[in-house]
Amino acid sequence: MFKLKAGEHGKTFGSVTAKEVADALKREAKAEIDKTKIVLHEPLRSLGVHRVEVRLLSDVRANVTVAIEPA
Repeated sequence: MFKLKAGEHGKTFGSVTAKEVADALKREAKAEIDKTKIVLHEPLRSLGVHRVEVRLLSDVRANVTVAIEPA
């Protein structure tokens, strides 16, 4: 779970990047995932729950849930 400062309409001041997702997976799931294996078309900038694809191997993919809450 990530906590970001947010305005009234859920717009955040900042974002969650693939590197931050990789760091969280290492810290919480004890999984070493290279940030280039995390598929984010752009950084996550809105509050709520987001599904993020992780490419473990060329033909193996997993989805992880990323929650962003107001700080």
